Amino acid sequence: MHARILPLSLLVAGTIAVSGCTPALIITGVGTTAAVVSQERSAGDAIDDATVQINVKARLLEQDPGLFRRTDIEVVEQRVLLVGVVPTEEAKARAGQITRDSKGVKSVINELQVSPLARWPSYPNDVWITSQLRTQLVSDPEVRQINYHIETVAGTVYLFGIGRSKPELDLVASHASQIRGVIRVVSHVMLADDPARAG
Repeated sequence: MHARILPLSLLVAGTIAVSGCTPALIITGVGTTAAVVSQERSAGDAIDDATVQINVKARLLEQDPGLFRRTDIEVVEQRVLLVGVVPTEEAKARAGQITRDSKGVKSVINELQVSPLARWPSYPNDVWITSQLRTQLVSDPEVRQINYHIETVAGTVYLFGIGRSKPELDLVASHASQIRGVIRVVSHVMLADDPARAG
């Protein structure tokens, strides 16, 4: 894809400008190479995913600023996970369609939750849950935590990424389920040897 020839600095700047957050890819020098090599996806795939994330965020912002504010986006091998809280089923469907129409998107997993008030009152606790799980994964030598994206919404933990094996994924899910305040764990993690990755 053409995205692979874009300078990394340009992608980094664009991601910061659009999302306001810092993806794992934003590490300079040797750190960037080390981070990508330690993942189950290639450096080219990681850069492509950063580009797709920029495209989706930019399109959401252009088409519906309200949805942009309410939607968190994760991208792995051009699969896009949407999480957050929106006011109606129509808004959820619209976010999914805008994402599908964005350049470079292969598939969309729409996990947006619907609440009439579009509030996220559990946000502080959800952030705490995500932080606790990240800490546990970093501390567990049986888990390559860099492969996992974690989002928590209203006590539901969403796992996304590429797991090295089923036992590793089960271990990550087990860590998540034992954290105080977690209601359920939803995994959209693909395994490294999944034949679907070749497609």
